[in-house]
Amino acid sequence: MKKSTRSFAALPMALVLLCPPVCIAQAQGTFAAPGPQPEQGLLLCALALGLAGLAAAIALLVLLLRRHRQRLEGNLTKPRRVLPICMAVFGVLSLAAGGIIAVNVLPRAQAYEGAINALAHRELDLCEQQLAQLPEDYADTPQMRSYVAALRLQQGEDFQQAATLFDSLGAYRDAKDQAIQCRVDRAWQLLNGEKFDEAKSVFIALQEEGAPGVEDCDKEADLRKAQSLQKAFKESGNVETGVQALELFKALKQAGYAPADNALYEFRDLAYYLGLDVLDGEYPKWDWEDAYAFFQLSDNLYDSHQYLHMLDLLADPNLTDREKCDILVSDYWSNHRMQELLFESDWFYYYLDGEWKNEDGAYFYFENLDGDDCILEQNIVDTQRFDELILTGYRCYGDKKLLFMVIRSMINPNEMTILDYTTGEQTTLTRQR
Repeated sequence: MKKSTRSFAALPMALVLLCPPVCIAQAQGTFAAPGPQPEQGLLLCALALGLAGLAAAIALLVLLLRRHRQRLEGNLTKPRRVLPICMAVFGVLSLAAGGIIAVNVLPRAQAYEGAINALAHRELDLCEQQLAQLPEDYADTPQMRSYVAALRLQQGEDFQQAATLFDSLGAYRDAKDQAIQCRVDRAWQLLNGEKFDEAKSVFIALQEEGAPGVEDCDKEADLRKAQSLQKAFKESGNVETGVQALELFKALKQAGYAPADNALYEFRDLAYYLGLDVLDGEYPKWDWEDAYAFFQLSDNLYDSHQYLHMLDLLADPNLTDREKCDILVSDYWSNHRMQELLFESDWFYYYLDGEWKNEDGAYFYFENLDGDDCILEQNIVDTQRFDELILTGYRCYGDKKLLFMVIRSMINPNEMTILDYTTGEQTTLTRQR
């Protein structure tokens, strides 16, 4: 046999000898690896066995061609049948073993790979279908099934159960991060459901845990609670509810939570105008005591302090009505709402009490006596032909017919105008005493 022929035949023989130990080494190495590596090792083993069988077939073919050539040259000695038979048997067994392994292992490997890809794209239905084709204990499928179940709960907004399931997976994939995200989502779920205190507790726990993006969320929970209390206060006028809201707003502002600045102002503004509406009679269910409480809740906004002083004055048991009226006129006449209050109440008679004149000789004299009696004298409106004169507030009626009306000066409390409804003429007078 020529040297080139022998060299050509040596290559297949070397493959036949090398493939089995390579397969064994690969299988031993991969069988010890975690996760899906054992199945990958078996697939590599099947491939190696197939290559070994193919190499044995090539080597056998080369050997048979060599012997045929020797027979033609007349150099063929007694043929040795053991080696060809062994090579044929080895090749057949290698191909058969590789095929059997591939047929049994490949579907599971493909199903596992499909589950991995489906999970990566969050196609949970497809992932579950692929996992259903795998044994219960195949690679990491038990953890993957739990992971998919947790994702299902998360998508269904059952964040608390999802977080518990993710926690049970430990360091599997990104289960720790997912558990934190579920607790964050749960906290927002509680907050949006107006469970403010529960949400705040969860946010504080997340802050202690070092969760990202929740730095001021506990303050946001308090802010929303305060706004909810503000809404309830506006509807009910309950002062205790208003106090709770005000304290929360002020605490948040003091803590430096920026959104609380405007929220606090809006609450104080609401309380102030509620107080004004009560004084204007917009809310019959509330009285001046409620108005006083509302002005207190406005926390010195605008001129609320002035209304508090006025209401303190009106409630002072040590002053007579006349004294209260005199103080209101002298100290608070610039407040037009106080003027309305004075003219629409019985205190108007104390304001009107005295002598009023002008340079043309017109005069108006009124004396408020004890009880319902009073003395009224004037030369501005003709009232002689009426049997009964009745002064109701700032309107005077003669036999139930409106005769004249007193119009106040918005600037000077010691000046007023008499409007004669009979003639339409107006006469301005100045207080003399």
